[in-house]
Amino acid sequence: MSDIRDTRVDECSGGQQKRLSIAIELTQYVKPNLLCIDEPTTGLDSNAAENVMKCLKQLSESHGIAVITSIHQPNNDILMLFDQIYVLAKGGVCVYSGAPQELGHHLNKCGISCKSHQKPIDMLMKVTSNTIEDQTVRQLVKQTSRDTEWLDEKCENETKLSPNGIQFKAKTFIIKDIWYLMTRMMTNDYICKWKQLLAELMFFILFPILLATYKSGLYSLSLPTELSAKKLACTSFYDLLLNDDLLSWFMPKQ
Repeated sequence: MSDIRDTRVDECSGGQQKRLSIAIELTQYVKPNLLCIDEPTTGLDSNAAENVMKCLKQLSESHGIAVITSIHQPNNDILMLFDQIYVLAKGGVCVYSGAPQELGHHLNKCGISCKSHQKPIDMLMKVTSNTIEDQTVRQLVKQTSRDTEWLDEKCENETKLSPNGIQFKAKTFIIKDIWYLMTRMMTNDYICKWKQLLAELMFFILFPILLATYKSGLYSLSLPTELSAKKLACTSFYDLLLNDDLLSWFMPKQ
């Protein structure tokens, strides 16, 4: 992300915005042990999608973070980056749960053979477009249920419920955080709002000069003749605005 640190978010590509959203979650004082991401590859081309998934893979291995993500129509290269996959058919029934490398063996056990040029994931995606009423889908569901019985027993025996919920360690406030927030705010204003800041600066410089010039008599309003003849005695600009004759001149008659 260092190569786009001075780029506005709306000017980043889709893949860069995906990586940025992941990085924001990782800037916490206490890094999460579980990261859930919904469709991180949606709207990306194949190269950008693969880069995002490689980033998640490296993140999981380097920091020990479990990453759970949903993905639609992955190609074989992206699929092999996963450690475990859970495939759902139409209607929300599970047709495979396990390592992606074992997917071909799972299809063979269910009597589904792939052609020589066809990847197992492509065949499975074609089958999962059907509902549970389809005979092939029912066979896949039964075989998956038999293969994952040991996992259900393991979860039931080893999982412990926490009656008080998961303990959360909040970040304590330190004075240094003020410096970080001020630096980030000033940097954002300089990069994204420099035109607005320049306009405000010019206003605060020119307005006092014009006001001081008027009060010193070097600047005067072009008033109508009837007002100039009365020689309005005004001690300040506020008094001038409260003058009845001047107000009647500016305001249209009813």
